[in-house]
Amino acid sequence: MNMKLTVTLTLLTPILFGVLIAAPINPKNVAIIYNTRVAASKDLAVYYATLRSIPKENLIGLNVEDKDQISRKDYNA
Repeated sequence: MNMKLTVTLTLLTPILFGVLIAAPINPKNVAIIYNTRVAASKDLAVYYATLRSIPKENLIGLNVEDKDQISRKDYNA
C-alpha cells in the first residue's frame, strides 16, 4: 500500500466510525422497563413511549420490590 493511501485511511477511519456511532436510534429498537408495582412507573413509561414514538410492545413491566435495599439472599439469587 502506498503511503498516501495509508495516511488517508488512517485519517478517515475514525471519522467514518464517528458518523456511525452518532446515528440516531430507531424507536423500534428501544425498550422501556417499568416497575409493575408502581402505577406512576407505568404511566411515565407510556407517556415517554408516546413522546418518542416507541411501540407499546417495547414496554417491559417487571415485578420489582419497591425498596431501596434488598437482602443478600435476594441479591445472590
